Amino acid sequence: MRLHWVPSILFPFAITLTACQPQLQPLSDEDVAAIKSVVQSFGEAALAGDWSAAAESYSIDAVFMPPNEAIYEGRAAEVAHLEAAPPVLSYSSAAVDVDGSGDLAYARGAYSISLLVGADTVNLEGKWVHIFKKQPDGSWLITLDIWNSNDPLPPMEGERSEEGEHG
Repeated sequence: MRLHWVPSILFPFAITLTACQPQLQPLSDEDVAAIKSVVQSFGEAALAGDWSAAAESYSIDAVFMPPNEAIYEGRAAEVAHLEAAPPVLSYSSAAVDVDGSGDLAYARGAYSISLLVGADTVNLEGKWVHIFKKQPDGSWLITLDIWNSNDPLPPMEGERSEEGEHG
């Protein structure tokens, strides 16, 4: 038995269901500004060595994906990670792209940092991606953070460097 009438009944039903789905709103200019402000606030706190304030940029359950380290989770773990880092001499970071919709957004950017490691100044540059989630109070917090350096890894033992020498 062929049911030719089934598509004609189901098609309007499917269209009605699709039309009733809530449409996610793009980020407003205020949302983008708030996200960029979080990035700036983190940098200001890092320069001041105020790691508790820096960690306020993150949700309580944020996930961190640092270079060459295991993933860690939670704002308290971020404070411990920051407190274990060498002193920050200079830091700059800028979001070069912010986009999203609804209560999720991403920002990608670049950073430059100078650290005091023993008696030496170490300068690093790199890039990052943050996933932000809009909080019930309307603020935006980072919920996922991944970053890495622009510097190449040193040659592995036994590999030749670009100059042809052994490492």
